[in-house]
Parts: sequence; structure tokens; C-alpha cells
Amino acid sequence: MVAYAAASGGGGWLIRQLREASRGRRLEDLLLNKRVPGLRLDDLAEHVAALGAEIADLRARLSTTVQRPSGHVLFLPTPDGYAIVEADEPPPDLGQTLLLEHGCFRILRVGRAPFPSDPRPCLFLEAVPLPS
Repeated sequence: MVAYAAASGGGGWLIRQLREASRGRRLEDLLLNKRVPGLRLDDLAEHVAALGAEIADLRARLSTTVQRPSGHVLFLPTPDGYAIVEADEPPPDLGQTLLLEHGCFRILRVGRAPFPSDPRPCLFLEAVPLPS
């Protein structure tokens, strides 16, 4: 907006004017502003329709090509610090309790794996007492 005002010698929109106008009015004024060179509503509508079709195509391609990474990583506390354990099976649900060789743990949250470029989820665990 500021670049347009400066390029047109101050005859364009100013930030103060944009703040004073309601949001709907701002959009309408910008779209119908005849001082903007080359703005034709027919071309704009055609461009928006083409972008909508491209978005729909990309969504369709993404939904068919997205693959869940196999396995997950566990980040758990130990008496000596923290341990990272890799697992090949699908991750369990949030809040579930796991019995591991290091003890009993509950899944607190799910985040990104601590390794660069590793798409697997990382389950952050907290120690809980063993069930009796």
C-alpha cells in the first residue's frame, strides 16, 4: 500500500485512510480503484477461478501422496538424564501408559523427532509408578 502511494505521487491509498475505512469497504475500494493500471474485474475473476482450480488439484495430489512415516521415537527420562528409543511400530495414543525396560511411562505430548530430517513423530514421556 505504501509503495503504491509513493509510486503514484501520493495520490494512492495511505495507511491512515485504510485504518479509517471498514474492512469490507477497504477491499471494495481496492478492487474497484480505477487508478490501478490494468485492473479488470473479468480478468481478476478468471484469475481467482484458475487459482481455485489449482488449489483443488494440489489438495487432491497431496491427499493421495501423503504417507505416514513408519515408526516413532520415544523421548524418556532416566536416572542418568534422558534416553531416545526408536520403535518400528505405529505410535500409541496420547495419554497411553507404556511399560518399557526402563520403567512405566505415560505419553505427555507428541512432537517432532530430535533428529534432522526425521519425519517420525517423537513421543515425550513422563515416568509414572508401576501399577500394582
